[in-house]
Amino acid sequence: MFRSVAIKVLACTSILALAAWAPRPAFAQAAPRDLAAEAFDAGVKHYERAEYAEAARAFLRANETLPSKDAIENALKSALRANDQLLVVAAARRALRREADAPELAARARDAMVQASAKLAILDLACSVPDCQIRIDGSIVVERPAYVLPGGRSLAAIAGKARAEERTRLEAGVRYQITLHPVLPGSAEKRAEVVPRSAASEEALPRTGDPAAPAMDSKADAAGSRPLSPTLFYVGVGASVVLAGITTWSGLDTLAAKSDLTSQSSKTQVDDVRGKALRTDVLLGTTVLFSALTTYAGVALVDWGVRPTASLSPGHILMGAESAF
Repeated sequence: MFRSVAIKVLACTSILALAAWAPRPAFAQAAPRDLAAEAFDAGVKHYERAEYAEAARAFLRANETLPSKDAIENALKSALRANDQLLVVAAARRALRREADAPELAARARDAMVQASAKLAILDLACSVPDCQIRIDGSIVVERPAYVLPGGRSLAAIAGKARAEERTRLEAGVRYQITLHPVLPGSAEKRAEVVPRSAASEEALPRTGDPAAPAMDSKADAAGSRPLSPTLFYVGVGASVVLAGITTWSGLDTLAAKSDLTSQSSKTQVDDVRGKALRTDVLLGTTVLFSALTTYAGVALVDWGVRPTASLSPGHILMGAESAF
């Protein structure tokens, strides 16, 4: 049993290394923040150079990486400056999803989207077979209704080996109901049903409860499922370090007591060394368990969220970071 004391001391040293590593989940979680901040900074630089379309895309990337009201607001402003109606719609859609916590931004987004709708064609797309993927000019349709520039557009629907392709011309300010009919190779083709429904208007805007409206970003949902504060994590790290230190001291004390034993040592001295070894065992197990729980909490339970923020107006940009700590 005494031979294992040295191994226990080495194990304690490993625990100290584990405790020193434990804060690293904060840095692992920082990767999305870094990417969002990088995209946000790129958006600011593009805006300063009057590259408004590029700025809008960068702010949208920042928001996709880490949801941020400020990134969306800046994307909308940049898209309006660029007079790029598709970007206006993309930014406005994301702003409308935050209507509950940013009603003023959502109101501006709704107005911008109505104005953009007058310059775009709106497509309510459907497929006559299940599990159908629809593409416009080769790009998969992710959000519906789809907003596209007017003019000639290529539509395709794919369902397994069945396929339908249609070339149609779309007018600005018109909303279309389009149903595609994929067929297997060699089967008779069926033309798509293209029905102009109405002029583009507010009815195209996504509303609460609309099943066609995309869900909130999964990152935001994930953040809400992390209930612990980083403060508790750091307290756990500190306690793990203290326990590891006590365990190391206990192991060294046990080794010192064992080295004092001789063949003439009394049973009381031997029992004392055994007691110290048992104490080291208990401390080691407690330290390992506490360090493991702390590490798990840091990885899975602590909300490390930090959102980049900025206020952007013509000729004036303020940047910062808003922490969820």
